[in-house]
Amino acid sequence: MTTLKKHYWAIIPIVGWLVIRFGFGFNGLYGQDAYAYLLHAREWRDFFLGGEIPGPFYWPPNYSIVSGLLAFIVGTEFVSLQLVSVLSMVGLAYTLDYWFRKEYDSEKKARIVFITLAFLLSPYMFRLGQQSISEMFTMLFIMASFYHLWGYLQNEKTWSLLLWSLSAALAITTRYPAVVVLLAPILFMGFRLAYKRQFTRLIAALVMGLIPVLIAVWWKTESGGMEQVIATDLFQGWSFSQFYQTEFSSGEGNFSFIFPNILFNVSSMVHPGTLFFGVVLLPFALKNLNNNTVRIIVAISFLLYAFFLSGFPVQNTRLMTFTYPLVVVFLFPGFIEFLNWLKSKRISITFLFATSLIIQIALCARAMQPSIVHNHFEEELANWVRENYTSKTIYTSDYSKLFDVYETGNPVVQIYTASLNNFENDAIFIFKKSSSEFKLKGTVPLQNWQLAQDYMKVEEEKCWSNGWCVYSLKSQ
Repeated sequence: MTTLKKHYWAIIPIVGWLVIRFGFGFNGLYGQDAYAYLLHAREWRDFFLGGEIPGPFYWPPNYSIVSGLLAFIVGTEFVSLQLVSVLSMVGLAYTLDYWFRKEYDSEKKARIVFITLAFLLSPYMFRLGQQSISEMFTMLFIMASFYHLWGYLQNEKTWSLLLWSLSAALAITTRYPAVVVLLAPILFMGFRLAYKRQFTRLIAALVMGLIPVLIAVWWKTESGGMEQVIATDLFQGWSFSQFYQTEFSSGEGNFSFIFPNILFNVSSMVHPGTLFFGVVLLPFALKNLNNNTVRIIVAISFLLYAFFLSGFPVQNTRLMTFTYPLVVVFLFPGFIEFLNWLKSKRISITFLFATSLIIQIALCARAMQPSIVHNHFEEELANWVRENYTSKTIYTSDYSKLFDVYETGNPVVQIYTASLNNFENDAIFIFKKSSSEFKLKGTVPLQNWQLAQDYMKVEEEKCWSNGWCVYSLKSQ
């Protein structure tokens, strides 16, 4: 109870979840990755109930395992995946507060205000905390690793070193891109321990980190998932030339953006989707940077990930904000400096806080709205198909796992990977015509849509306001 009273503000994600889950009916599912995680968590839940060992899975297993175990307890994976994200956000907020309290001589109110505005009510962070994807769970381990890195540099205790290594390994075995984020601290600690000839500690840290990694590799190999990883070109489409581009063409489609890749991927420091007043804090945060080793490593990790991401032909806020908790760590000293400056100018801090609080809450609502609307559409689509086309084959690209999750009983043919030579009679084709003019021009899904029109009699059965339609396929 004492901990809860001290950190009452950290329950914001839980309160938000109760409102969004039961008030707006959002179950956390948004995008294909969320559906893939739910299906895998379902396999783990069945395993904990005495079923078969889960089959091959491309992504690391930690999020699915924990979600499956929690589903065994709460009864459904539709709740467990979302709860893991929500509770991870609470844990991350607590870690930030614990770290700031130990490192900086700041008032409790200042920490609460900053963590609330910059993290708990950061629009994109709040949204990730409500979605059934692995980002927030991974961020928790990343933040724990950086905290224990700071702790080790303060006390030189072996326990802090081992916790750092374990946290880093758990992050990597939860989501692959964590390797890029943690590369700088791993190299720093490796060289530091070797330079000081602390080889026993170096080996101990290596062994501690390898334990989760080797377990994950073993499971991947046994389940067949390693073949999926090896067969995937992780750097497919990566190029330095894309750092400064705004238009891209790939197998996923054609895209046009406002800002070049590199500017977009470093924008989480000042983006209104993360912290609208971050641009004000940045000059203050850059003061005395040379005196803080960990903050320098934090900055390097942030930039290294941004450079890595900028080589791919895509701009995605979910990917861009993966390192945003590091931004929170980097900006906090600047926030303290900013408060001191406000006090020196006798500017009302209470008024600014209240205004910022209202703005962040409004931006959180704006960030959540598309996810909630699309989630409702997807559930409605699945229910409509179940009622009208039971057991009929579905041709689709965007919703290949949707019908497995909602257990409609429809076999699904993915139109994304290769051109199809024939189509089943009495099947349905799910397609968005408005995307064909630009986004899908020259892509395999558009080719398959055109082939379906050539080979079959295509009739529109149902359309939604977002442009997605269900078409029936009949033999000509």
